[in-house]
Amino acid sequence: MFATGTTMVMVRNKKLDRHASTEFLESPTALKLAFCFCFVVFFSAVSLVLWAWLHVEWYMGLIDWFFGLIAAGFVRRNVRVSDLFFFGPPTLIILNAALWAWKK
Repeated sequence: MFATGTTMVMVRNKKLDRHASTEFLESPTALKLAFCFCFVVFFSAVSLVLWAWLHVEWYMGLIDWFFGLIAAGFVRRNVRVSDLFFFGPPTLIILNAALWAWKK
């Protein structure tokens, strides 16, 4: 979530490194998609926090948040920006759907 959100904001603000950027990510279409994907990331974050609050102990939610920040650093270093742009939001939607469908 954190890595995808950072990528969307960087595309939206045109702050991508030249070596990481592609022609598509600098296009007006990518800017519009990044704006929509920012909403997906934001509402996924809200949904995941709400799910954690309802289904796990409060400290587990904080621990998961902390490990998510650490994992985002590894993901940002090892996954291409274009892959995060295209596969990040669908992955968040699938994760949310799977968690909300899971019965405890």
